[in-house]
Amino acid sequence: MDVGWARPGRVAAGSSERRELRMTKIEGRGPSMTRPRSSRTNSTEGGDLVTVAAMIALNCLAPAALSLALQAGTSAAPAGDLDSMPPVRPWVSLAADAKGGLCDPGETVRFTATVENRADAVARVTVGWSAESLAFEPELPAPEILEIPPRGTATAVLPLVLAGPGFMDVTVSVLEEGSTRPRVRRRRVGCAPAGIQYELSRASDFEAFWERTLMELAAVEPQVELREVPGKPDDDFKLSEVTLRSLGGVRVRGWLQVPRSEGPHAAVLRVPGYTENMQPIDAVGNRIVFSFNIRGHGGSVQDVPAEPVDYWLRGLEDKDDYFYRGAYMDCVRAMDYLCSRDDVDQDRLAVWGASQGGGLAFATAALDPRVDICLADIPWLCHWRGLMTLLIDQDVKDLAAWLAADPGRSRASRPRDPELLRHHEPRGPDHVSDPHGRRASGRDLSPGDELRHLQPGEGRAGLPHLRGAGARARRRALRLGAGGAR
Repeated sequence: MDVGWARPGRVAAGSSERRELRMTKIEGRGPSMTRPRSSRTNSTEGGDLVTVAAMIALNCLAPAALSLALQAGTSAAPAGDLDSMPPVRPWVSLAADAKGGLCDPGETVRFTATVENRADAVARVTVGWSAESLAFEPELPAPEILEIPPRGTATAVLPLVLAGPGFMDVTVSVLEEGSTRPRVRRRRVGCAPAGIQYELSRASDFEAFWERTLMELAAVEPQVELREVPGKPDDDFKLSEVTLRSLGGVRVRGWLQVPRSEGPHAAVLRVPGYTENMQPIDAVGNRIVFSFNIRGHGGSVQDVPAEPVDYWLRGLEDKDDYFYRGAYMDCVRAMDYLCSRDDVDQDRLAVWGASQGGGLAFATAALDPRVDICLADIPWLCHWRGLMTLLIDQDVKDLAAWLAADPGRSRASRPRDPELLRHHEPRGPDHVSDPHGRRASGRDLSPGDELRHLQPGEGRAGLPHLRGAGARARRRALRLGAGGAR
């Protein structure tokens, strides 16, 4: 009998009744202190001893001890119960021999899948490989069948050559005989990431668009509201909630942590991942930390709702109404606020984010020349054409639903070409056309027509292509003295 936390066993109560052991936390104890609770109350003293003994056995993961404990108040389980328990599934791990997840161009990386058979019978599994990349088109082997002895292990190896700069996502799928649910593991490896370059696809009015957008932001009074929040005596910072007005008068908020030591201090603007609610951090050291929520995130939902979670599609029909146009300006407005403070060292300003936050960090650094350091972890929404070739299933469904909701958004939504979005063609969204091959125009748009204005960087490192326009716009705003922006 295999005893585990995720699948409680079933035992007999008396000679015919059955009851299920449910794992419940003991009040006032840690998560490891659990006890079985019967579906009925056992009124005998011996029943209490059974409960305690079973608790000890389960916490020690000892099937034999559990069996002895249960025999004190119950009869043995019928053989049919044990035979009907789900089989023990193989355990799968995936490793790559690229040190630190990186390799040099032309280097062969070996991906090794290890399959551990935890059952007492021979396991027969089918191992399949898949890979996704914007830079490489690897040749993958056909699925192979492995026979693993009882309590034994087997490995499958996939050697891949990464010829140049780029990233590769490798997936191994292990399906045991008689099952319909494979074990899936993924591993990502990069090659010379500093050398990654993509062809630019920006629109002809790209710089003018962002100069105008920055000017619109500068014309909005920030209307700063600062609310101090009581902290703990041993905190190394003072905490405040900051409310600002951003593009379109939208209210955005963040948590400002200022060291108790004398400034000026370096400052870090932390921006959120997709749907993330940024919160204060535990300690700030000798730097100011502004954990900021763009519109629709965290506490910044009064004017732009958080639901539905469709930020990357909101307002896509019109580049002036697109969600990330406002979100980028929210980040610039947060930087405006940091630069307005006397305790901030204007020569030590950083922006930091991950996933969506990585894209926001790139865009903020590109649009605002006051940023000295940009930290972008696993950035998303930076290379729009690439994004459209690597959409996950839910993204494809969301995009298809958005197109189908209004046929005027794209002729590609017509049912005569239902598989268009699922092909994930590397040409990107700005090549989506109607079934007759005509390019959409005016309000009859494919997604790429608007996305071309919103790319924070499709060139090397994602920065140089916006920095010039952003710097000129900020200097112009300062010369005109527009609004309260610096």
